[in-house]
Amino acid sequence: MREVAITGIGVVGPHGVGLDGALDGRFVFSAWPEAASPPHAESLIASVGDYPRTRYFNERALRLMDKPMMLASFAAGSALEDAGYSDGEAPEDCATLLGTARSEQTSVHKFSLPLLQGRPERINPAEFPLVARNIACGQMAIRFGLRGPSSVLASGPLASLQAVARAAGLIRSGRAKVALAGGVEALSRFGLRFCRDYYGDAALAGRPAFFGDRGGGLIPSEGACMLVLEDAERAAARGARVYAR
Repeated sequence: MREVAITGIGVVGPHGVGLDGALDGRFVFSAWPEAASPPHAESLIASVGDYPRTRYFNERALRLMDKPMMLASFAAGSALEDAGYSDGEAPEDCATLLGTARSEQTSVHKFSLPLLQGRPERINPAEFPLVARNIACGQMAIRFGLRGPSSVLASGPLASLQAVARAAGLIRSGRAKVALAGGVEALSRFGLRFCRDYYGDAALAGRPAFFGDRGGGLIPSEGACMLVLEDAERAAARGARVYAR
């Protein structure tokens, strides 16, 4: 079995871009939008603010992307840079695995909203690809020239860890030498409603206990974190910095 090394980390979240703000806990919290049926009066959300969207995409490309795709792709580009892969030099045999709790639901809602409003003539066929579950991984692979196995896992809150574990398994078995793996979540009123319904009556308390008897309040948040995983021998051969093995 091959040894796996983490050589790159890309993070974008309510704190901004990079690890420093996340480790320091510098998050910006906002009131839960009233129209999304907040669980209680003190409900907060943590949404991503401005970040340099055009760092990896031109304006035309951005118009064809929804927020989960933007966040995942930005984190992927940051992780590849952190791992020492400059633009246009990313490994072609790189696998892409992404975890999310809600997958394509926001995009499906965006595409089907005209139908729900009784205006089917306003459905935009150009947005139909956004309902594909694997669209975020596909966008990353196209933008950065990655040609390995690709999949989005939408199995709930631990989907991102599952994506990383699966990526590590591909490397250990020799099926891939490099993998880009992590997770993404984006907030919308549709997504917040889903969160409210998912947790049900447990969300009604001012400090809902989601995890055991001493749990605290859950604040829905959005963001993305991607890791570059590599065969440890390959990483050593190219002199890459290694965060962990």
